[in-house]
Amino acid sequence: MRTELLITFCLLTPLLSAETVYRQVDAEGNISFSDQAAPGAEAITLRKAQTIQPPPVGAFRPEPVVKQKAPAGYDRLAIVRPRHDETIVGAAQGNFDVKVDLQPALRPGDSLILLLNGARTQRARTTRFTFNNLYRGAYTLQVAVSNAEDKVIQRSETVTVHVKRTANLDPALAPDPKILSPLNPPRPKPRPSRRPIRRGPHPPIRYALPMKTLLFLLALWPGLSALAETVYKSVDEAGNVRFSDRPGADAEALDLQPAPTIKNPNPPTYRPPPAPATAPAPYRSLTITSPQNDQGLRSNTGDFSVLLSLSPPLKPGHRIIITLDGKEIANGAQTRATVKNADRGSHSLGARVIDAAGQTLISTSSIFHLLRVAR
Repeated sequence: MRTELLITFCLLTPLLSAETVYRQVDAEGNISFSDQAAPGAEAITLRKAQTIQPPPVGAFRPEPVVKQKAPAGYDRLAIVRPRHDETIVGAAQGNFDVKVDLQPALRPGDSLILLLNGARTQRARTTRFTFNNLYRGAYTLQVAVSNAEDKVIQRSETVTVHVKRTANLDPALAPDPKILSPLNPPRPKPRPSRRPIRRGPHPPIRYALPMKTLLFLLALWPGLSALAETVYKSVDEAGNVRFSDRPGADAEALDLQPAPTIKNPNPPTYRPPPAPATAPAPYRSLTITSPQNDQGLRSNTGDFSVLLSLSPPLKPGHRIIITLDGKEIANGAQTRATVKNADRGSHSLGARVIDAAGQTLISTSSIFHLLRVAR
């Protein structure tokens, strides 16, 4: 039954668009529909299909695409140790550390790249690097931040350092030739001499001189007594006159006269100039006792205190200036300062004592690392 209804519906579908449909029953009782009139067919008038007018639709406006902003750079990226133009004297084997101040902390996917004379040497996610066995001389240091695609997004200022180390005569301990500074190229190797090496007893020293040079040397005989007491003169078959300090066949011995000397009756006496008088230093020591150098300080609020130790105590007319990352946080006679809501990461502290004229009498500095929960 369902199949018959489906077939009937499919047959009626082309006729639904017509206003009149003709129904016909054949001799076997089969019912058929058509849009063409036929003998004995019954005309059926169809009603118009009901239509509904849709409501008006406004013009299509796509939603604006919001572009995601690339992450901004870092607030601070600098090499804090060694300082610019610093001379590293204690690097006996050419070894020293490099400390980087990065604020805020390194983001996921980013890394630090340390450049030596513009060339990449080390890459890590730490703010501390180490150089080993560098040649003595001047070097330029720079640190850069690269993202996950190895694209540099930020660079620090260039720092110049001078490495001083003792001369190394052991080839086994020679620095790596691949780590050479363009400011200090290796010295060229001396070219080997083309003269053949004579072995055995040294032959006599002979001189073949023209007559003018011979007469000049004869005039200087008194001054040559400091070199040898006896000189041997010989003449070869061609008439060339030769002189030697070794006796030879048919050589004539010439005794040299001692050179005349005159003793100075009034020799000058060297008297070193007196050392300039220097005033004693007004202070023996200035130390940052808290936080200690390279200390990891835990403070979830970012608040901490800075304590100084000054010996002897501050004198009248002098002031103490305390700085955090180069910014002044205290100026007065107190050896204590309080910091509020500092960012986590590595920070540099500085302290100095100045007189009434603003001259620095003594100074000190240190580095510490603030640990706090992410905000």
